[in-house]
Amino acid sequence: MLGSKKLLCLFVFILVVVFPVPGYSELIDELNESESDTPVAVIFSAPITLSDITPDEQAITQMRAQAQRNFSALLSQARMTMLTNKIIEAVSLDYQKKSGIVIDPVLVDKFKQKFSTDANTDSSAQIDLNKVAIKQVRQWQIEKQLYADFGGTVIFQQTNPQMPIGAYKALLKQYHSEGKFTILLPSVESLFWQAFEPPYRFEIAPGNVDYSHPWWL
Repeated sequence: MLGSKKLLCLFVFILVVVFPVPGYSELIDELNESESDTPVAVIFSAPITLSDITPDEQAITQMRAQAQRNFSALLSQARMTMLTNKIIEAVSLDYQKKSGIVIDPVLVDKFKQKFSTDANTDSSAQIDLNKVAIKQVRQWQIEKQLYADFGGTVIFQQTNPQMPIGAYKALLKQYHSEGKFTILLPSVESLFWQAFEPPYRFEIAPGNVDYSHPWWL
């Protein structure tokens, strides 16, 4: 039986972009030389500081133990991933509002039915499952609309079987050009956009892309 923490680890709402560790010397230097309150980006007029994208002490301790001599590179990778996720989440929620996307309660219920056997005797897990269900349905509905609006390349990720990376890139470029978010550090900005460029590890053929129903149905 899955506990609540394990249950939450199974499903991730935000896009997870994994950055390669090699070639991060400029990024490492720029981030290491910055103070914790240094603004890294601005999204909808709200600053994102270095401390906002730095893992907590427990995570950093684990990273030090695992990375050994590559700790600085691994920390920079984690910070880039957190920043990317924060920007994508904020932009996606704004896009949801502007597109009039309302979370489908039927899909939420079906998600909970699908995975309820792992949480039906644990009240805290039931609460977590409801949150996860809402986030997963929101993500799927947003991405379905994104693909309809922008098309583009779709890739497979372990946390997201159909991630419309081309549509995300188009949406982010639009918001960036409109000044709705800005990345302030040059090396960070360069690597942010690089993450949306090919080659992709698992690209889905256009004929196999199907948003007619969620992946869990």
